[in-house]
Amino acid sequence: MTRLTPILLVACVLGCGGAFDKDDDDDGGQAGSAGNAGTASSGASGGSGGGGGSCVWKGQTYEEGEAFYDDCNSCVCTNGGVGCTAIGCEAPCTYEGNNYGEGTSFPAGDGCNTCTCESATVVCTRLACNSCESVDAASGTYVEQAKKCDPAAPNQCTQLVAGALDCACPTYVNPENQEAIAALAATHEEYASLMCGPPPCDCASPSGAFCGPAGECVDLYDGGLAACEVDGQVYPSGASGFAGPLGCGTCSCSNGELECTDEACPSACPPNAVLGSHCSQCDAFTGGCAVVEHTCLELCADTCESGTCVDGVCKNVCD
Repeated sequence: MTRLTPILLVACVLGCGGAFDKDDDDDGGQAGSAGNAGTASSGASGGSGGGGGSCVWKGQTYEEGEAFYDDCNSCVCTNGGVGCTAIGCEAPCTYEGNNYGEGTSFPAGDGCNTCTCESATVVCTRLACNSCESVDAASGTYVEQAKKCDPAAPNQCTQLVAGALDCACPTYVNPENQEAIAALAATHEEYASLMCGPPPCDCASPSGAFCGPAGECVDLYDGGLAACEVDGQVYPSGASGFAGPLGCGTCSCSNGELECTDEACPSACPPNAVLGSHCSQCDAFTGGCAVVEHTCLELCADTCESGTCVDGVCKNVCD
């Protein structure tokens, strides 16, 4: 524990015109005098007086006359109360005139590296600006941003672009993310101007894509085989070992179709719904279904609030 000289601090509590404030019954724990507003604080908010002249501050007990630090402020225990300075404690890290909290990451001044506030010290990466490595790292970030999508909206992932520069394989992104797509294209131009590569890769071109439950475009391969959606989770064709739509059985997905073990299921659909399947994500390129959802579907007579009434059941259908 870091200690200050108790005699000096106690003397200041008693005679510094409010630079310190003591938690006692005379002032109700208010900070300083009017002439020192903003320069003193009370111990009332962080602890309380203890018996025998000791003080309790933020769960720690201090003896009469003992001095200690609270963040950047100096405190002292006297007559069962705690008096502290009220210095505005700044963020632990300062970089180029800006303050940053512990664990915060921010761009370096060179525009290509990243800094982090670690243990009150600014630590920055050391990539050479306009290097192949820095441009490659930026491209991966822009691909992630370009793939952001809304799982509840149809046809979110329809634009095919060259992906991250580590291989530049084609991938589908959300065309609504034009700023990220433009930034990704710029990294490809800069990469070419630096004559960095790209490294040789054997890339398969996806046949389509859908917006996964995590809000990111997922490419489809294997001839565009449809995936299966169960309880909000999307399983690609060929996946197995997952529970069925009512939490029963063990299932596998084959081109959008579920194959499940026959087990008794304690759950059931609501009275106005039946267990069935429909398309939750359409393939904007083929017009077929990219993701087949297996769930309880609402019964209908002629019309549905959402979807289309098909054989007495509300379904989402593709064009």
